[in-house]
Order: sequence, then structure tokens, then C-alpha cells
Amino acid sequence: MKTMTVGDFKKDFSKVVYGLKKGNQYAVSYGKSKKKFAVVVPFKDYLGKKRKLGVLAHNTKISISDNFKITDSELFNL
Repeated sequence: MKTMTVGDFKKDFSKVVYGLKKGNQYAVSYGKSKKKFAVVVPFKDYLGKKRKLGVLAHNTKISISDNFKITDSELFNL
């Protein structure tokens, strides 16, 4: 995985797209500290990956019953 700053990412965007087509992955960093904040991967690598629940991944299970109902106003707390 190659790490690029935001400026390099913008400047070399065409090269990044070409690299993504070849299967390369990129981390994007920002600021003086060059802290990584994003990862850009080919779409085929993104598909089918299950998302973890973070720190609760092994302690929590989420399930939604088939008869669960919520109105738009309840969902958006209107």
C-alpha cells in the first residue's frame, strides 16, 4: 500500500486511477504530521467484506426483527 499526501493524490489522480485498475491500494495522509485518514482500494477488494463493530466486535450481536417498523419522522427525530 502506497501512502500519498492529499496534494500528491490530487496532482497524480490519473496515476492513482491507473494504479487502482492494476489492483494497487493507497493510504491518504494530511497535515504536517502526515496522519493517515483514508484508504482508497479497488472496488473489487471492497466488495464482500464484512464490517466489524470495532471494539465491541466480539462482545455484541445486532439483530433486527422482521416486524420492526419505524416512521420517517421517528428515524430522523422530527
